[in-house]
Amino acid sequence: LPVPSRSANALGDLARLLNLRGGEDGAPGADFMLVVAWLVAALHPEGPFPVLAVDGEQGSGKSTVTKMLRRLVDPNHADARAAPREERDLLIAARNGRVVALENLSGLDAAMADALCRVATGGGFGERMLYTNGEEHVVHVCNPVLLNGIPSLLARGDLADRAIAVTLPPIPDERRRPEAEVWRDFDAAAPGILALLLDGLATALRNLPTLRLPRLPRMADFARLACAAAPAFGWTATQML
Repeated sequence: LPVPSRSANALGDLARLLNLRGGEDGAPGADFMLVVAWLVAALHPEGPFPVLAVDGEQGSGKSTVTKMLRRLVDPNHADARAAPREERDLLIAARNGRVVALENLSGLDAAMADALCRVATGGGFGERMLYTNGEEHVVHVCNPVLLNGIPSLLARGDLADRAIAVTLPPIPDERRRPEAEVWRDFDAAAPGILALLLDGLATALRNLPTLRLPRLPRMADFARLACAAAPAFGWTATQML
């Protein structure tokens, strides 16, 4: 991860880098605010975590946004990967990285959707240990999950209840830029953005013990964390809810 370095323009830099509705120039569009809250949650050492599902038509920048979000909180050389064939492979990926990032998904079957729920909220996988008759090997994980695809990936109700859905708008041809230029801007802004996110996490940890909310949605722990972190970005708990 980059060395954090505070920047007065970090929130606006993040908004300009991400192709999100209402996020330009730091304006707190709903999608932008939820993505920032997801990033703060991804830095928190404990879950459960919401699943961030990014969809949009071809050319909306889904892969780039996915890579940027992961690089801000997880220094993994594989920014995103294809969906694993079975739950065991998914759990191995979770054990070897902070964020489980899957891209170019055309859909999720019931078994994989359930497995992603277990990864995000905390779950395990047990199997017979090799070369034994009665020993069991158990893997337990609880990781932030990031998905992208062209269609909506939240057809399964259980996954939808645990997810943040973000749809990227098309990028007009006149706004397209070379990839090298985009990543140069990201690398320049990343230290300031990470410092802002860490300030958000510190603010949340300070505010959580005394935070009282009138109502809580599904994924209540994430909702409380997002509301507790909101003042670090100039937002209010009401806006987050």
